[in-house]
Amino acid sequence: ITNSVILDYMASLGNTYDQVTVVGYTQKIKTVVQFALDNDRMRINPFSTIHLRKGEKNVQYLTEDELERIRTFDTHNNSLNRVRDLFIFQASSGLSYTDMEKLSPSDFQKTTDGQYYIHDSRRKTGITYTAVILPEGVEILKKYNFKLPMISNQKMNLYLKTIQNLIGLKKPLYTHIARHTYATRCLNKGIRLEVVAKMLGHSTTKLTQHYAKLIQSSILAEVQEAFDKI
Repeated sequence: ITNSVILDYMASLGNTYDQVTVVGYTQKIKTVVQFALDNDRMRINPFSTIHLRKGEKNVQYLTEDELERIRTFDTHNNSLNRVRDLFIFQASSGLSYTDMEKLSPSDFQKTTDGQYYIHDSRRKTGITYTAVILPEGVEILKKYNFKLPMISNQKMNLYLKTIQNLIGLKKPLYTHIARHTYATRCLNKGIRLEVVAKMLGHSTTKLTQHYAKLIQSSILAEVQEAFDKI
């Protein structure tokens, strides 16, 4: 393993993944190399001139128009339509796949004014969250009598790739992008960062800040509203 081999490896990964992912994979190799150096299996450190900087993760999310294209998509294929519904529910609740997978009908709660929500702990971190389900997500729940038609994460992502190709969506489509979309939708509607963090089950707002991507229409509307009040 030489310096040039590592650089070629990183360049190859960069053709598919973002900088954060490239650094993550390369860091694993660096750990193995450091072990070899510490145990006299290598004499020259190939990472001596390579500085791994993650930078800011580029969070992908769908716009309202792109989400509507998926919601109204229908190929009369039951499997694809079920996956579409699961994705729309995720984008309307902010749940990760693993947290959605473990839901049961008893997990859905309802306020006196008819708002559905989920109060639970994340499977990944154990942190509590309160996910407020948006109207289109409630429609999905009622369609399946509050028992979602779950399939494996791998199969769901495979079907989502098919949906992406069929509707001509240029952005990648996978389960976690629905969670990104939910967070971004809420922030663009003016919901405070602290509230969105609690809805997603983040331990700090620093994690939620990755989703704070204001779309152009929101920026223009907010400035116009601010100056109209003057």
